[in-house]
Parts: sequence; C-alpha cells; structure tokens
Amino acid sequence: MLGAVGQASAGSFFVRELHRTFPSTSLDSILRAVRAIRENATALGIVGGAFLLWSSLVALLRARERVQHRLWPPQPPVLAREGTCVADDIGSLTFLFSALVAGSVGGEFLKRYTGMADNPVIAYALSVLVSVFGVFVFLASATSS
Repeated sequence: MLGAVGQASAGSFFVRELHRTFPSTSLDSILRAVRAIRENATALGIVGGAFLLWSSLVALLRARERVQHRLWPPQPPVLAREGTCVADDIGSLTFLFSALVAGSVGGEFLKRYTGMADNPVIAYALSVLVSVFGVFVFLASATSS
C-alpha cells in the first residue's frame, strides 16, 4: 500500500501522521524509512501475501478440524485428516475454476459451434447458469466437508 502512495516528502499526509504518532523520531528518519519501504514494496508485498495465504490456510484447517471433531468424534490420524481436507479443498477449487472457465468461454463456444449465433441471449444465459451451478456446488462441498 505504501508503495502506491505518492512521493514521500516532509509535507505529505502520511509522513506528517507518522511524525505525529512518533514525535521523538526525527523527520529525516521517518522519510528514510518510508523511502526504504517504498523501494522494497514488491518484496514486502510478496512476503506479506505469502504469510496471509499461509495463515488463512492454517485457520481454515483448524476450523474444519473443529467442525469435523464435533460431527465425527472418532478421528483418523492427523496427517490423513489434514491430507483429506487439503485434497477436498484442492478438488473443490479446481471444480470451481473449471466451472467458471466453462461459463466464461462456454457462451462463445455455444455461439460459434452450436448455431446459437442467432440468439446470443440464450448462450449468455447458459454460460451464467454453468457458472452459478459451479459456485453452488463449490459452496455445498465447502460447507459439507
């Protein structure tokens, strides 16, 4: 976010607020820190995104483990349980991606190869229905497992 902000100067809002928050820190130190962060914004964004992905997957696995523990008390070994959860997630996401691709490309496919060029509304409606069906199947599988 900081990398997208305009040039860091002593008069910018962000630098003024940082100086107000940390009054004992000199303005030059704040400007140097802001410029260093802006120079490394891509690397920090990648690291932050990876950490966000990892922490959300851990939270998802823990939540699913709690739900499964309440629904089915006798549990298989931890690695088998987590492996099943990850396989379910990958399968569900793959199905969702496939359904959305089929929905987005399917309308054009129907218009070109099935003679629905005369009525593009039907082709568009069918592609939307395929996408919506994929989303519903994904949500049903995500809430049931």
